[in-house]
Amino acid sequence: MGFDPLYVPLGIDTKVFRPKPEGRKDLRDSFGWTDENFVIGSVGLNYHDDRKGFIPLMMAFREFHALHPEARLYIHTLANERELVNDAVNYQHMARQVGIDEWLAWPNQSDYALGRIDEDQMADIYNGFDVFCLPTKGEGFGIPLIEAQACGVPVITTKTTTGPELVGPGWLIYADKLDDARILMNEAWRLEPRASEILEQLEIAHYRWRKQMLENTGRQCVINAARYDWDRVWPEHWLPMWERLEARLHGSR
Repeated sequence: MGFDPLYVPLGIDTKVFRPKPEGRKDLRDSFGWTDENFVIGSVGLNYHDDRKGFIPLMMAFREFHALHPEARLYIHTLANERELVNDAVNYQHMARQVGIDEWLAWPNQSDYALGRIDEDQMADIYNGFDVFCLPTKGEGFGIPLIEAQACGVPVITTKTTTGPELVGPGWLIYADKLDDARILMNEAWRLEPRASEILEQLEIAHYRWRKQMLENTGRQCVINAARYDWDRVWPEHWLPMWERLEARLHGSR
């Protein structure tokens, strides 16, 4: 068709996002959790249409916690009624309705709203998870999926858009092209994962955790995430893109 596209992914700093045992302890201590707790974490913006899939994640967690009372859930997003703007979802209210607020934690909402949580703190947060679960309905890229893996945390995400590309030794949430397809206002389609499918993947991750196999999966995740380190992404992808753009600009004069 005459197109000659370049692949230019985003990147992360793996000197910041890396396995940190002290970070794991800090997050768990702050909520009174221990290594006996199976901690599921998620990170994403609060979109009015729940694009990150936090509501089905909460629904799945309710059933998961009933089977595994040691489970805990942390969602890094804006959730507090006092901080919400525009059409954001009141996730704290939803958690109370679902009945999981006792086992669910959030970041400090004022710090989150004011942008006071830096990358070093985020790396500590990721390190506190046993598994990262983002049942997203669609991503442009999905930086948290890479950041979590760089910290040695296996990832569960939806088998759509960037999920299959970014997830290495993790698990993909199946979404059916017939039953789970939704039409958007811009006439585009997307797949929305079901809570039952999220629950299935959480069970697989929990089994590996219980059998003390999750740490090995985490080491493989670190290797996978290294593909997106800025020291590699810049020379292999970004620099060639800028050089090609510069050549085109000069050639058009």
